[in-house]
Amino acid sequence: MSQRENAIWLRLTAIFALLFGTFLLFTFEAGASRLRQARLAEEQGNYRQAAQLYHEAAQVLFWQRVVLQERAAQNSRRVGENSQVIALLAPLQEYHSLSYQAKTLLAKAYLDTANPDAAMSLRQELAQQGYPTHDLDSLLLKLYSDAGRYEQTLPLLRDLVAAQPQDAEWHYRLGLVLAAEAPAEAIQPLQKAAELDDGYQLRVSLLLEQLNQPAPEKALAFLYGGRGLATIGEWKLAERAFQHAVEQRPDFAEAWAYMGIARFRLSPPSPSPTLQNQSIEEERRASTNQQEPPGLFEIRYALKLNPRSQLALAFLTLIWQELGRTQLALQSAEQAFRLYPDDLNVRLQYAQALAQAGNLEGGWQVMQERLTQSSTLQAARKALILFCVQYGYRLSESALPLARELVSQMPKDAESLDLLGQVYLGLEEYTLAQQSFERALSLDAGYAPAVLHLGMVHLAQGNTALARTQFQRAVEIAPFSPSGEQARRYLEVYLP
Repeated sequence: MSQRENAIWLRLTAIFALLFGTFLLFTFEAGASRLRQARLAEEQGNYRQAAQLYHEAAQVLFWQRVVLQERAAQNSRRVGENSQVIALLAPLQEYHSLSYQAKTLLAKAYLDTANPDAAMSLRQELAQQGYPTHDLDSLLLKLYSDAGRYEQTLPLLRDLVAAQPQDAEWHYRLGLVLAAEAPAEAIQPLQKAAELDDGYQLRVSLLLEQLNQPAPEKALAFLYGGRGLATIGEWKLAERAFQHAVEQRPDFAEAWAYMGIARFRLSPPSPSPTLQNQSIEEERRASTNQQEPPGLFEIRYALKLNPRSQLALAFLTLIWQELGRTQLALQSAEQAFRLYPDDLNVRLQYAQALAQAGNLEGGWQVMQERLTQSSTLQAARKALILFCVQYGYRLSESALPLARELVSQMPKDAESLDLLGQVYLGLEEYTLAQQSFERALSLDAGYAPAVLHLGMVHLAQGNTALARTQFQRAVEIAPFSPSGEQARRYLEVYLP
C-alpha cells in the first residue's frame, strides 16, 4: 500500500471512529434520558410508564441491564402486571443473574398467575442459597391447598417446622396434611402442636381419637384420618383422605359413602322450595332434570357395593333432607329402618323423615314403639323427648312427663336436665327452662348443649348481652359439635 493510500485509510478510520463514537454518545445519552424520565415517573407514581422507561433504558445501558430490568419489574408489579414481571425477569433467571429481591418478585408473579411449580423452583433455589422464604411459603401453601395438591405442601411445612420448631401452627398444619396423606405420620406433629399451644388441644384430641385406632390396612388408616378431619370441619382434607381410601380399596363401601358426604359438604346446593309437598315421583322427575347434587354418585356407588350399608343410607337420607326432598328422604330412611329396626339412631332418622314429610303423628309413634321394645329404655326416652322438642309436638302430654321421670331417676345426669329444659323452652316456660339448664351446668360446666340452650332462653327473653355470652361460650367449649355450630349460627344471624 502506498503512503498516500495509507493516509487515506487512516483518515477514513478516524472518521468512522468519530461517527461511531458520536452514535454511541447519542445512544447512551438517549438511554440516560430514558433513565432520568423513568426515575421521575416513578417519583410521580406513574409506575406503568416508569416500567416501560426502565426497560427501554436497559436495552441501551447494557452494563446496567440486570438492575434496570429489575426496576422495571418492580414497577410492573406495583400495577399488577404480573405477566410483564415474568417477561422482564424470566430471561435473566436463566442466566442466574437475579438478586434475592428479584427472585422473590418473580416467584410472587408466578404465584399470582397460578403457576406454583415455577414459584416452587425459585423458592427451593433461594432456600439452598440460605435466603429466607417465609413470604413465599404462605402463598405457596395457599395456592397448592386451594388446588388440592396437598402432597406439594408437605416439603414446605416440614421446612417451616424445622425453621420454627416452637411455632405450634406449623406442627398443626403439617399434622393435618399428614392425616390425609400419611395418617401414621400425623400423630407426632399433632401432639407437638397441642404441647406448644393449648388452643390446639381440643382439635388434636378429636383427631387422635380416630388416628389412634388400629388400622391393619392402609385403606382403614385413611378412613380414620378422614373421619378425624371431618370431625373438625376440615372437609377438603377429609375428602382427600377418603379418596386415598378408595384408591387403596375400590370396594370399600364405607369410604365411598364418606367421600360422598365430604363432597356434598364442600359444595352444598341450595334447597329447592319448589319440591316441597311433592310426591316421590315428582321429586324423582325434578331430580332427573336438575344437576345431580355433589356426593350423590359416591353414596349411590357405596350402596351398589353394599345395599345394606347403614352409613350410606343415613348419608343419603341426610342429603335429601337438606335439599328439601322429603319424599326421597323418607324412602331411604324407611329402607334403613326395615334393615335396622333395633338401631335407635336409624329409628330416630326415620321418625324425623316422617315428620318432615308431614306425618308428625307417625314419627311420634315410631319413637313411642321403642319405649316398649328397648333394652336401653333411658336412651329411647331421651330420643323420644328429642323428637318432640325438635318438632314442637306432644310436648305437654308426652315429652314433659318423660323428661320429669328421667330427671327423677337420674338427678345427676346433665343430659336429662338439659332435655327437661328444652321441653320447658318449647312450652315458653322460660324460668323453669333456665333453672333446668343451670342445674345441668352445675353438674357439668362444660356441657355445651345446656350452654347453647341457656343462651336461647336469654334470647327469647330479649337479654341479648347474656345470650351472646352463652353462645360465644358454647362455640369456645365445643366449636366442632352441633351445639357449637348452632351457637355460631345464632351469633351470625341474630346477634351479628
